[in-house]
Amino acid sequence: MYAEYDIQLLSSMGLPACRIADWQQLSFTRNINNIGSATISVPYTKARWNALKRDTILVATRTDMNGARRLVGGTHWLCTKRGPLSLSSTGQLLISASFSDLLCLLQRRLVAAESGSAQATKSDAAESIVKALVNEQLLSDRTVNGVSIPGWQSFLSLETDAGRGPTEYVNAPWQDVLSASQQVARMSAWDGTYLAFDFEVQGTLAYQFCCYPNQRGVDRSQSAARPLVISTDAGKLGTFSYDEDYTACASALFCTGQSKGGAQLAKYVTNAALEYAGPFSHTEKCGSGQQSGNANLILSQAKTLLRSYRPLVEVSGTVLETENCLLGRDFDFGDRLTMSCAGIVLPAYLEMLQLQVDNSGSETITVTMRGELLDPDTGAVIPTA
Repeated sequence: MYAEYDIQLLSSMGLPACRIADWQQLSFTRNINNIGSATISVPYTKARWNALKRDTILVATRTDMNGARRLVGGTHWLCTKRGPLSLSSTGQLLISASFSDLLCLLQRRLVAAESGSAQATKSDAAESIVKALVNEQLLSDRTVNGVSIPGWQSFLSLETDAGRGPTEYVNAPWQDVLSASQQVARMSAWDGTYLAFDFEVQGTLAYQFCCYPNQRGVDRSQSAARPLVISTDAGKLGTFSYDEDYTACASALFCTGQSKGGAQLAKYVTNAALEYAGPFSHTEKCGSGQQSGNANLILSQAKTLLRSYRPLVEVSGTVLETENCLLGRDFDFGDRLTMSCAGIVLPAYLEMLQLQVDNSGSETITVTMRGELLDPDTGAVIPTA
């Protein structure tokens, strides 16, 4: 397919640096709940070389064949690498530069607190935990070991917390905020509520952190008003893979905490569906309650750890863009739809968007879907890798 791209660089403080019309190659990757990347290759000029510094902002806009104009991936991109500066086989000097999307901001801040503290240990609705972590560690001024660290509240804002998702428990001392948030999102999925998070662009250097229960984008599942089925019959399914792995499966778990009076505090939990699947199904694992002396917290941690030992199911596929199935019109990053192949029909999320563009505007688009399974015993969502 073909689209027009507008490429602009802003300084790290949001001031216009340059607009690039003669770029040679562009590539963009967006991932749900993980850092995306972009690369550009442009002819060398001194002004461009000088403009590319740490956190230079890349604003990339795509106009499709129908004239719809959107930010690529719905985000801004921060420069993480300038170079290589190289001479091509035709004698042209080219600059390459790499960028990360705004989720890299979550990786830059730590949950800078000890285990068991109010900042590191939380029990609340999944959305509330993630937003509390972002508010405390990114937006707010804080003091860590006597060192004052200013927040980014002048540039970042927080969507109003609606308390969505199941109640979860997390203890994330000295983890980066991205890893802690990913952990909460995984637990939420295990308990039946898909939870995505991202920064939305409100303006130049104005970004709002948001959470999205159920899907990151538009609901196009079979029960939606405008359903979309990606299948081989419809000519929209490029690749498909389904895999079940029982290698690390466990049906029972011992979770240990602090020792008291010579005995170690421990809780034992089982997964009944796996426990009685066959005569040799009983499989044991041991996990740590992170030195907690609270029996309820250890039990909550035990249940979380046991869920991670369910069979690993990987379901994935790619979408073929056709005249009747266009990116930005019929589907987009984060949408929920239906994937069908070989009699297997599953709800699926568009979890990864990859765009590669040459200087003629010709695009190679790869949209990767992740299938969603339902636990036959509980009806809850089984997260896939």
